[in-house]
Amino acid sequence: SPFLPQLRVVDKPKEKRVGNSVTPDVNRPKEPLEDFGVDQLQMVGTIQRPDEPLIALVQDIHTVIHQVNIGSFVGKNHGRVLLVNDTQIELLELVPSGRDTWIERARTIWLKDE
Repeated sequence: SPFLPQLRVVDKPKEKRVGNSVTPDVNRPKEPLEDFGVDQLQMVGTIQRPDEPLIALVQDIHTVIHQVNIGSFVGKNHGRVLLVNDTQIELLELVPSGRDTWIERARTIWLKDE
């Protein structure tokens, strides 16, 4: 129906599919950056080791620096990191839709301007 919101269903490990929705795995251990909202985090740089993917450096509100890579969980809305590059971190959050279902929402954390 054109009057119902579009739901993007993505099959990923650690997410369960229920009807037209994905649901977070509430039984997995939380990662440290899941204690903060995405708006409380800043990307402050990147590092790369030989033959390994790029790692983003993210600062929380307590000025602690965390390493984030693809697959990490970030933010209070079960955000999973999909992309890390020199200027941004792209993640996909799972947000309750208010009807006992979850919808996916793309978010970006940009490199902090000095």
